[in-house]
Amino acid sequence: MDSYKRILKASLKLFAEFGFHGTSIRKIASEANVSLGLTYNYFGSKEDLFKEVILQNFKNLTKGFAQLKSVNGKKRFAKLTDLVLANALKSKDVLTILNAAQYHKDVRELLPLSLNNFYDQLKNEIEISFNTGKEKATPQNQEIALATIIGLIDLKLAQVTSHV
Repeated sequence: MDSYKRILKASLKLFAEFGFHGTSIRKIASEANVSLGLTYNYFGSKEDLFKEVILQNFKNLTKGFAQLKSVNGKKRFAKLTDLVLANALKSKDVLTILNAAQYHKDVRELLPLSLNNFYDQLKNEIEISFNTGKEKATPQNQEIALATIIGLIDLKLAQVTSHV
């Protein structure tokens, strides 16, 4: 694995474990087994590195929405749930970082706009699932569906973490 990828991998691990504020470039360089200077050469700042780590890994979380276009109703909702859960397990460190970012405005502001729209995309897919099925979407049943998916993600992540 080249040094660029090692830096990204180490950054993802450390940001998820220690948070943005608890992770230093020095710690990342050490974990990646590269020099501090090389890390700054690839990424001008910790903020730039954080953004790149999130962008590189976030693609896995959203690319599957296009696969839902040909499915309707309950099947669409079931496929959406499976898709989100599968990607959540693949990208559990990204989700850990995103969840933590909710509580730190300065970190949340580093996130790309597309990340802030993830839950909006998810809500939109839930609405389409309802509206293409027998039941029409209401704000209440959409919120219940969203809470169910998020709860399933949390449950799966807790199961994975407890078995490690």
